[in-house]
Amino acid sequence: MAQLPSWPYSLLPQQATLPPARSAQVYPERANAAACHGCHSAGLFPVTDQVLEALAENEEELVRDGTLTSEEVAEARAIFPSAEEFEQLVEHDNEIYLNALERTGIPRGASDPVSRVFAQFEAEPLNLTRAAAELGVTAGAFRAKLVSLDLGLVALGAPTGSIERAAFSEAFRDALCVFRAQAVNHPVGWR
Repeated sequence: MAQLPSWPYSLLPQQATLPPARSAQVYPERANAAACHGCHSAGLFPVTDQVLEALAENEEELVRDGTLTSEEVAEARAIFPSAEEFEQLVEHDNEIYLNALERTGIPRGASDPVSRVFAQFEAEPLNLTRAAAELGVTAGAFRAKLVSLDLGLVALGAPTGSIERAAFSEAFRDALCVFRAQAVNHPVGWR
């Protein structure tokens, strides 16, 4: 499977559901384009191509100062579509994108459930019930073994206790081992 590029978080628009300071701290890079739909639920952003227009306005100067040769200018004219053609290409690509979304069951303009759940997963603190569910056990089973778990999870024992995702992630593997000690398969690195 091809690896998708990683983009520094600072290059992406900040999402309202994930505070900017928290976003950069928790998830400095996005390893794929899945979260793009959070901003592109209505399709591609409108854009006006200005390459040929800028080339026409600045051709003499670009050739004179050596930025481009006459051959490169001619090549650019052959490669780049006019603004009208570019607009039609964007509209066509946008229709392909929006139709693909509809085929997956996401109506045009609807917020992306994956991005929303991911942002919630990263940003919201975990309570005992959620931590237990992520470990595949009941809240009662989790509470019963709380004393055997990492100290970073102790706050979950309080009636309204919660912990940050980073603390849970840090303790996850060891907690999983506590609950799966009798299992045949164990996480890599387990004692």
